[in-house]
Amino acid sequence: MKGFSSWVRTFANISKPTIAAVNGYAVGAGFCISLLADIVIASRDAKFGMAFVNTGLIPDFGGLYTLPRIVGLQKAKELVFTGRNISADEAMVSTPG
Repeated sequence: MKGFSSWVRTFANISKPTIAAVNGYAVGAGFCISLLADIVIASRDAKFGMAFVNTGLIPDFGGLYTLPRIVGLQKAKELVFTGRNISADEAMVSTPG
């Protein structure tokens, strides 16, 4: 995972706006990578989830840093602890502001 930490920092600090387009499942690392983007555009079929717990791992790819800052601490804990997938509609409602 050490190799990915520099990639995550580089992606998060890109000087131009980044857009993540999600059509289908963005779980685990895919979800964390989408959280690094400036804008996330999701289809109605999109699903998001922190699946790391399902394999006995902790979130990586910047997920533990970005998720609580985007959805709040309580919702972040729920998603990380349960590994539950959420729909695009629920993801939009879960985002404050």
